[in-house]
Amino acid sequence: MSTSLAKTLPEALPDFLGRQRWFAGDRPSKVTVSTDELLADGDVPMRRLVVDADAVSYQILVGSRPADQLPDAVVDDAVIAELDGVAVYDALVDPDLALRLLDIVSGETAERVRPAGAEQSNTSLVFDDRVILKVFRRLAHGPNPDVEVTTALDAVGFNHVPEPIAVWRENGFDLAIAHEYLLGGSEGWAMALTSLRDLYASGGDPAESGGDFAADAERLGTTTARLHLALAEAFGVTEGVDDPHLIRVHGDYHLGQVMRTDLGWFILDFEGEPARPLEERRQPASPYKDVAGMLRSFDYAAQVALRDRGEDERSGLEAAAAAWEQRNRNAFLAGYDNAKGIDELLPADPGERARRLRFYELEKARYELAYERAHRPDWEDIPRTAIARLEAEGEP
Repeated sequence: MSTSLAKTLPEALPDFLGRQRWFAGDRPSKVTVSTDELLADGDVPMRRLVVDADAVSYQILVGSRPADQLPDAVVDDAVIAELDGVAVYDALVDPDLALRLLDIVSGETAERVRPAGAEQSNTSLVFDDRVILKVFRRLAHGPNPDVEVTTALDAVGFNHVPEPIAVWRENGFDLAIAHEYLLGGSEGWAMALTSLRDLYASGGDPAESGGDFAADAERLGTTTARLHLALAEAFGVTEGVDDPHLIRVHGDYHLGQVMRTDLGWFILDFEGEPARPLEERRQPASPYKDVAGMLRSFDYAAQVALRDRGEDERSGLEAAAAAWEQRNRNAFLAGYDNAKGIDELLPADPGERARRLRFYELEKARYELAYERAHRPDWEDIPRTAIARLEAEGEP
């Protein structure tokens, strides 16, 4: 990278960051480069930048090529700056540089790479449909929760997380993790929406629908209980004041974070709720935090699928939506509550269990309402309706 282009970068970075999904906020007023490390030299060099924007550190992998030789995947939003016919851009959208990065991180080689999908806070790439590399964009000193929890679960033999292959760590910062890619897996959210579309197309009883999700929901409940027991083994149990047993939890548990394969349900992405501070996300919590998150996800799925129908159909399908949510809620809780050993982490009294679960569902719904107001105001009514219902259930 030429000296003049390097000087241009800080001026161009605010606009670049403001265009990225993984940047938390609007265009920053000022960006400074705190780390500039050469990762790979040659005709197409790659550098690793750490930039400070709005008091937060972000990682950017940067490539540079002649502007008329950019790969097709390098669209305008990925270009940071251009000067004297040379473009500097996000290296993760360049297949050649992405393949080189996999080798740097893990020692693995591959022939093909593709993006894993649009993520809110990180960037993941799939290599040869066998390895997925998650590059962390927002950095914080100390272990990243996704790395910390995934490797700890793997160490205690919990085999319902993708097997870790390599961790990229420098100077106390977790930069990326590579793990096995679950080829042929089906995301829980997509499965739930398919089930709901089948139900809404036919109407009637969800138990009689061809896409009934209840058996999968029950198995997911069992896997969730096993997850919590494994987390208790890996990180220990803390005695709480209001909750008898606190453990490390997933922290942002919903249908989009689980995937079903021929070997059962797998659990992904242990970074926790991105709007909460890192230290808060790493604190022990009640297992019901995760249980409540999944139950709220059933409500979201039913309501989102309902919005896909025409306005004239929706009122006639509200009963079916409520029945689907209740059926899968009951199935998930049955799988969870009947799992061997889970009673050790939960209150002994059934009434207290119900009260604690309602408390965490209400807490989650309030978090959702704040999120929707900030990002998707058209969806505010989903958590608002849930809050009203949960508050009414808590009244004598």
